[in-house]
Amino acid sequence: MPESEATSVRFPVAVDGQWHDYHLPVAESVRWRGIVTRLRLDPVSRPGIEVALDELRFVPKP
Repeated sequence: MPESEATSVRFPVAVDGQWHDYHLPVAESVRWRGIVTRLRLDPVSRPGIEVALDELRFVPKP
């Protein structure tokens, strides 16, 4: 399924200059099934905000 609003996961992002861990429970969505072949990140919508990604992991649901 292509990226769309219907498959998006929204979450608040701290804009304070510090590193933060975010855990997104995508397994709870019926639209996130099977093998993930694409991923689109739109971390903020405000101009002038710099985002750095240190690590991205997919962890199986226990």
